[in-house]
Amino acid sequence: MKLKKIASLALAGIMAVSMLAGCKDGTNQEEPSSSSQVPATTNVVTYANDALSSAEKGVFTFKSSSELDTILQAAANDKTKFTSQEINASYDTAAAAWCGNGKNEDLADAVKGKVQDNAIVVGKFGGTLAANGGKDQKIVRVFTASGALDEKTAIKQVIAEFKNGDTVINKTNYPEAIKKDANTAATYDAEYAGEISAVKVTSNDNTAKTSWVVAIVITQSVTEAANV
Repeated sequence: MKLKKIASLALAGIMAVSMLAGCKDGTNQEEPSSSSQVPATTNVVTYANDALSSAEKGVFTFKSSSELDTILQAAANDKTKFTSQEINASYDTAAAAWCGNGKNEDLADAVKGKVQDNAIVVGKFGGTLAANGGKDQKIVRVFTASGALDEKTAIKQVIAEFKNGDTVINKTNYPEAIKKDANTAATYDAEYAGEISAVKVTSNDNTAKTSWVVAIVITQSVTEAANV
């Protein structure tokens, strides 16, 4: 009797283990979330658009660009274009800085030289059709910001700096109607598209110092209006 009882208990234990294993492999097992397979929106784009007012978003919003990402990566990581000394200086600077007019100009030119293919890089958009015969025009700006800042703060600083001077985002600098020339009525409709990319680079001689490099490209596209 004692042996039968032990055998019965052992059999019951084996059955219990089998049932647990079956539950683990059954259809009730929770499926992994599929949302992790969906690429997240680029944080740089989100932060940049959050820094625009409703009126500014009526002119354009920012999108990501794999082409601009590639161009910026190459330029920002080229220490002949953006030296360790310049990265160190950027790290120690409180506010974002526009690259140009003698400041980090090689870095700015390296980006502009690639972006301006089939387009004209201009300082600002005017209300008259460009001399290039109405082709797309682009504003290209490159900025640096201290790598001590988190990404959101750095992008916020860059957008604030971008909106200074001749790139203030309004209907004057980004007109919807373009004149064929100064003496005729508006004959072209204009639309604008924004692209933004950011990369963080490290100084060669001091790995504790880093800099954000941010590129902004605004494209003006024109089409003939009905009154042409």
